Amino acid sequence: MTNFMLRFRKHLKMTLFIIFLFVVIAIVIAIALYFSNFNSELSKESEHWSHFGEYLNGTIGILLSFLTFVLLIGLHYHSQNEDHHRWITQIRIEGFRDIKLKLNSINANNCGDVPFLSLTTEEIRQLHLNHYFHLEPKRESKVKELSNRLDDSLAQLISASTEWNLDKSDLSKLPAIVAAFQIFSEKRSQLLDYLHDIIMKKV
Repeated sequence: MTNFMLRFRKHLKMTLFIIFLFVVIAIVIAIALYFSNFNSELSKESEHWSHFGEYLNGTIGILLSFLTFVLLIGLHYHSQNEDHHRWITQIRIEGFRDIKLKLNSINANNCGDVPFLSLTTEEIRQLHLNHYFHLEPKRESKVKELSNRLDDSLAQLISASTEWNLDKSDLSKLPAIVAAFQIFSEKRSQLLDYLHDIIMKKV
């Protein structure tokens, strides 16, 4: 797609206003040139008006036809762009639901279950957030950063849970699990909030 069409899509309202203004100015100039060169006052003869119509058709008509063609092409690409954005948004919503469901499956009742945590962590890593959300480079970098933080918090939670599972009678290890789960919950919220903001186009 040409740079012209990309700019047209991005600034559609401004483009339409410029086209309208350009047409109005062209018509005014054409009429002014006609009356200044051929007739300084309104004629009562139909033949004169016929000639005037032919003059406008030959000068303004071609310009209007070209601008109409450009406008139709621009509107076509703009419509395609809107459809694409709706499709991307729907994909992001569905992806967000899957990710949120998977992340929220880890809760205070199972945060000490090492096999479950390990399996869920691997499933989360395979979600491929960039694929789900069709992210631009800037957003992709931010999501990767938040995902890495979440992954680190899960690793800490698994480590703390593993230590406790080695000797469940040692209750002194429980606070480490609670602290690790709180960190995980914080990182989970940060990632989900950012993904939600992407869908709502806040970032």
